[in-house]
Amino acid sequence: MTASASLNLIKMEPNNFMGIDIKAFDKEKILEAFQSTRNSYRRTKTISFPPSLIPSNQCIPTMASCEQIEAYESQFINKLNGYLACQSIGDLLRIFSYSDRQIPIGKMSFLGSFFKKIQGLNINLDVAILCNDVQSQNHLVSILKAINLNCDHLTSHPVKRDTFGVIVKIRKAEKPVTAIKKATSVDLVMVYDSAINVYNRVLNQFSGVNYDDPQVVYISTLDSGDIRCYSSTAHEELNWSTLYKNVDDNQRIFHQVNRHANLQSFLVWNDYVASEAAEWAAKKDNTPYIFYQPAKKSLALEAYRLWNGGHPLSKSPKKPPLTGPTNSKKAVSPTNTSTAISSAPTKGRQRRHKKQVQGCATSSKASTSSNAGAVDSHFSTSPARLTTKHTSEAFTSKLASNVIVNVEASGSTTCSADNGSISCSTGQKRSLKTEENMDVKKARSDRFLPAFDFGSILDQAVQQFEEQLNNINIKL
Repeated sequence: MTASASLNLIKMEPNNFMGIDIKAFDKEKILEAFQSTRNSYRRTKTISFPPSLIPSNQCIPTMASCEQIEAYESQFINKLNGYLACQSIGDLLRIFSYSDRQIPIGKMSFLGSFFKKIQGLNINLDVAILCNDVQSQNHLVSILKAINLNCDHLTSHPVKRDTFGVIVKIRKAEKPVTAIKKATSVDLVMVYDSAINVYNRVLNQFSGVNYDDPQVVYISTLDSGDIRCYSSTAHEELNWSTLYKNVDDNQRIFHQVNRHANLQSFLVWNDYVASEAAEWAAKKDNTPYIFYQPAKKSLALEAYRLWNGGHPLSKSPKKPPLTGPTNSKKAVSPTNTSTAISSAPTKGRQRRHKKQVQGCATSSKASTSSNAGAVDSHFSTSPARLTTKHTSEAFTSKLASNVIVNVEASGSTTCSADNGSISCSTGQKRSLKTEENMDVKKARSDRFLPAFDFGSILDQAVQQFEEQLNNINIKL
């Protein structure tokens, strides 16, 4: 009797199978039993290790897509006995560089955003991207050419043995795109396959454009075997061809928990690290790349939290603030009897007078002086008035600076600017009476009036001083 014929002998009734009431099954319990008994990647972990810090120096931490992580974990489950032992480091970590399937790749997403931002800055930049084999090279070239970058295979140029990768040359918009003739003179070397270190003979063949040696960065993948291998001793001691069974630290590298990112977190995070890397690369100085944690309330930080990243991001270095003027007071010359007015406005006062600041800044008029010395290009002086040449936006930004002003009523006024700080002093000295000192103190107390209108303050002080002189002359 055939199997199909035997099925015909089973009496089928609604909600009943072989005498068992189907309604009696609890769907949730069935799913729970299935999850607990099926082979899973997490069950391959026999030793747990605490999450590591994100390497901050020279490491660009990209985020893998959910499809990449699923493909990586599938290598460790539902395989024949002996399969895993015969896989090499290169085999197991290949998915973090490329895939034969059309899935999002974190490192490629980063590179696409990075070069787009470099083009937006309209600068010249020559970049060599190093891969560990010709397959990784060919996949990367096809992607970069698809986004219309001027690039070529490194193997198409006279390079040393074991050199694979892509040479990319970005040029300013007004410059024509020409064929790449020299591949080893670059501003930046990016190691695309970074889990295992690059041979010195490969790195040393590249010379810098502005410096003797180009900058070098390593592109890695957060919360994955890729970055765990990069951070371990295997990075220096092993090769891409080392078999899994010969990796002493294979539990730490290959079997710890990975994170599955949604598409939004994937795109936002990779765009953030691309922005940071592009900003650094555009400087073209000899300062090594450092990864900084995203700012509070930034989209990148929210994306990382949504992703539930395992690395303690709060322990990564914070981006230093932009260099600006200090809060220290300028020293007053012993031959100068001017009164020093120092310190910047508080945030509360800035917010309180924001609208007035913009209005006064826009309405302020530039003035020149025939007897005043040269000043910062943003400011000009006259014997009795100091005004700005800024637009309202630029002037508003000045409010964040610590400004020091030395005010004294005199026949002529000279000013100097130092790192965003402004100091004004007089060429002549006059003795001031108590009332005059009170007037100057009042001007000092009003220094946070809208737009830091120094001209109005000086006009008021000089006018009051002249009135008092007139009163003294009348009495005499």
